[in-house]
Amino acid sequence: MTPTIASIIESLNVDQALNNWEGIPMEELEKPILRYAYDKNDIRAYTLASLLLLRQKRWEWHYLASMILSQALCHIPGAYFSAFYHAVEACKLAPDDQSLNEYLLFFYIVPDQPLSDEHASEIANQLLRSDPNNKAAIETMAKLKKREALKNHSGSQ
Repeated sequence: MTPTIASIIESLNVDQALNNWEGIPMEELEKPILRYAYDKNDIRAYTLASLLLLRQKRWEWHYLASMILSQALCHIPGAYFSAFYHAVEACKLAPDDQSLNEYLLFFYIVPDQPLSDEHASEIANQLLRSDPNNKAAIETMAKLKKREALKNHSGSQ
């Protein structure tokens, strides 16, 4: 009998996770793992992702850890900062993956805003160089300009 995602998470069985999830695209794993974390509000989903990282330093596990924290467990104080850390690490391990850079821009709009104006500008400009129509980058640049205008306006009063 194949163990369920829930049973693997609940047991924190890294060997079972690696054996059962080998070759499965992250897109297929991400949804049920996030659903589990949402429904159960269970930190073990993140713990398992962290344990997987100890065994295999892969961008996919960093991305999964980031998604769990930034989506399902974002109500935990500091979760966005930890999620941002994992997102940055995923980008370092897969520097040519533009979707990961787009994901980094998400951290510019979250309440804690772990992504600085300067870093958001760098990422957005880099994305626009490779794709001038990149929606996430265009929206980020608009937010940056609006924020700069507000700073200039409040500073002139």
